[in-house]
Amino acid sequence: MFDTSLHLLKGIDGRGCFDIDLKYLKLNCDIVRMILSGDKAQIRVLVKQANSQDEDPADQYEAGDVIAVKETWAVKDGKYIYKADYDNNYSNALWVQSTRMPDDAVRLFLRVVSVRKEKLQDISSEDMEKEGVWFPGTLDPQNEFAAMWNESLSPRKKERYSWSSNPTVWVIDFERVSNSEVVT
Repeated sequence: MFDTSLHLLKGIDGRGCFDIDLKYLKLNCDIVRMILSGDKAQIRVLVKQANSQDEDPADQYEAGDVIAVKETWAVKDGKYIYKADYDNNYSNALWVQSTRMPDDAVRLFLRVVSVRKEKLQDISSEDMEKEGVWFPGTLDPQNEFAAMWNESLSPRKKERYSWSSNPTVWVIDFERVSNSEVVT
């Protein structure tokens, strides 16, 4: 999931090779939409342990890293399309899960501005806003964020990493990077 480098030949959209080393992150359609709209500038990612003995977690991200976002996609009329660009009723495409996204289909790149580790429930009001949860009319942003977090987990992961489990997470502040900065 997180190869440190990526090199490819021109793909369907005629884009060239990536000019820098990348890390990958699979995101669901709702989160991709929030990033594309500018409502989200921070994300939390589970800390992966170095081994099963629960030693210190291996560092995953550093300021300056560029993350290639993998998302649900399809090919239509010889071009990549992305599920996040369509409502849930769009059924004229054979959607493919993000884990199978080819490198040349990546359209969204994020540069890590800062990164830190913390417990999930230590999220501040300022961070909730960066996460895109602090909307007018939201009575309890923390409950809103907790629900969003839990919905983003697979049933298997929900047992270990739910809001109530309070896992350790990477808190990643990011900025969008244009494709021209990443693709040569």
